Parts: sequence; structure tokens; C-alpha cells
Amino acid sequence: MDISTETESLRGGRRARWRGALAGVVPTLAIALVFAVGPTSSTAEEFAVSMALVALISVTAGWIAGPLAAAEPRRILIAAIGYAFAYFGATIALSLIQAAWDATATDGFAPVDVATAVLGRALYGLAGIAYLIIPALALGLAWSLAARGLGHLDGSRPRRADPP
Repeated sequence: MDISTETESLRGGRRARWRGALAGVVPTLAIALVFAVGPTSSTAEEFAVSMALVALISVTAGWIAGPLAAAEPRRILIAAIGYAFAYFGATIALSLIQAAWDATATDGFAPVDVATAVLGRALYGLAGIAYLIIPALALGLAWSLAARGLGHLDGSRPRRADPP
């Protein structure tokens, strides 16, 4: 592989990641719609913080799964599954940070308490995959279609020609 091919591949990977991150806006908007339509007891501040965290997770998951959507142009379901698991990973990572922060802010830095909180949150996050897999796949499908559409818009994925 020569340098020009490596550079094009690297540039294409970066573009796929950024395209995936941009497509992460679609799942964020879908979750915002669910929150806006459904009943909630949260304040406007709580809603804003929740949506900011959802946006962070969605865009991060899109950035992680972006190359998968670019590599498998006809396999929307594979890209959706990749996004769903990237979403789980980003959610669990953010949850672990929150557990460590909360444990430290409450009791000061007590290593056993922090480790217990982080381990408990990690196990809870992994168990949560079982009941969140269907909604995550739905978000992944929305993301996959958005990433595919962005690929068509920026010319990195040409439209399929009609059969003769």
C-alpha cells in the first residue's frame, strides 16, 4: 500500500467518523421527541441536562460506529447493531464517570466506596443491555439511515444506478 492510498484511507475513515457523529443528531432528536410527547415530571433544567447527555452519547456512538456504516453500505442492520453497542458503551462509560464522581463528592475519596460504586454501575449497565436492546436497535436503525443519507449527500457513497 503506497502513501497516497494510506492517506486516502485515513481521510475516508475520518470523514466516516465525522459523518457518523453528525448522524448522531437523529437519535438525539428521536429521544427528544419521546420526551416532549410523553408525560414527565422533570424541570426544564433537568430536561436540558438530560438532552445534553443524550446528545453527547449519541454523537460519540456515531463517531465510534461511523466507519462501520461506511464499510458496510448495504448492511444497514449491521451498522445499526454497531451503533447500538457503541451507544451502550458510551452510556456505560459516562455512567462509570458519574458513579466515581458521586461517590467521591459524597464521602470524599474512599477507594473501596468508589470501586464499589463503579463496579455496581458497570454491572447494572451490562444488565441494562437486556431490556434496552430493542430501543437501542431502533435508534441504531435511525442513525444508520441518517449516516447513509449523509454519505449520499457528501458524495462519499454514490447512488446506485438503476438496472437497465
